[in-house]
Amino acid sequence: MAKWRREFAELFPDVGRRLSGDYKSIHAAFIELRCELPGRVAAGDTEFLRRMFLFAESSLESKNEAFVNAVYTCLLEHVFQDVTESQYPAIRPYLTPRMLNAIETWGFSKIPDAFKKIMQHSVRTIRTLQ
Repeated sequence: MAKWRREFAELFPDVGRRLSGDYKSIHAAFIELRCELPGRVAAGDTEFLRRMFLFAESSLESKNEAFVNAVYTCLLEHVFQDVTESQYPAIRPYLTPRMLNAIETWGFSKIPDAFKKIMQHSVRTIRTLQ
């Protein structure tokens, strides 16, 4: 079994069990994670969200172009379509600068103005706490 498949199965046992033995694509893995996003945000499952976005970030760091492409096209391109504006604060902590930059520069979608306001508020709050 490929290293990424073992890691995926360990991080997401419920999702991993749904995937068949024929499953060979990192793209399919990120599509499955994307399908989980709205429900996990609604349920407040911060641990799952943390693991999902850490897996995405580690895939972006990969030298494997297929992994990088899968994160962009199967997850990041759709992240703002899959959650409601009221849920933006729930995903904000998990979207790294690299991910946000990818959303903007790859032209898949734009970061909504409402999310940008949350980002600005976060920066002001951090400066206030320092």
